[in-house]
Amino acid sequence: IPYLRRNNRANINALSVHGLNSPAFVPTTTGLPRTVHPGNTASIGVTFTAAHAGVCVAELRIGTKGSSDTLKIALLATVTAPDINVAKSFTFPVSAYCAEIAASLAVYNRGDDSLRISSIVASGGQSADFRVGQNRFPLVVPPRDSLNLALIFDPHSSGLRTTTLKISSTDPDSSEVSVFVSGTATSGLWVNLAPD
Repeated sequence: IPYLRRNNRANINALSVHGLNSPAFVPTTTGLPRTVHPGNTASIGVTFTAAHAGVCVAELRIGTKGSSDTLKIALLATVTAPDINVAKSFTFPVSAYCAEIAASLAVYNRGDDSLRISSIVASGGQSADFRVGQNRFPLVVPPRDSLNLALIFDPHSSGLRTTTLKISSTDPDSSEVSVFVSGTATSGLWVNLAPD
């Protein structure tokens, strides 16, 4: 932030930040007091560390020695972030035992920054019966866009099969989301007994 002294010499002796998001803004200028001669400028450093997505506001106050006036400068930063959105459950159509079936699961990014999916792991239940077609990570979903995950159901036994997909991503609020996945496998053997 440039600080310009137009008339008399100024001695900057205090820097402070106030307001709603003040912890996110930290003055980094050292060596105070600092003298600014008429017509000259001095740079005042401020580091911003995002604590959440959205708009962050605060006020930088510059105090000068020998003056009751405090210069106030509004600080504003807009933080973008990804926002994952995916169904909490997914059910495959009925499949024959040992017959592989594929389907798509949409992952949405409702945020203003790219979403990076670092891993997708099937956990619990009959996890060996389910897998994700994509195996090169990270998967990137652009802002306000979606990605179709290729889910594959390959039952190793008949009956109801279930697992939970755990999706890890760069969403700051939901770094891991879970999707309950299920599918039913039939024996695949049908016998029609008709009287002669």
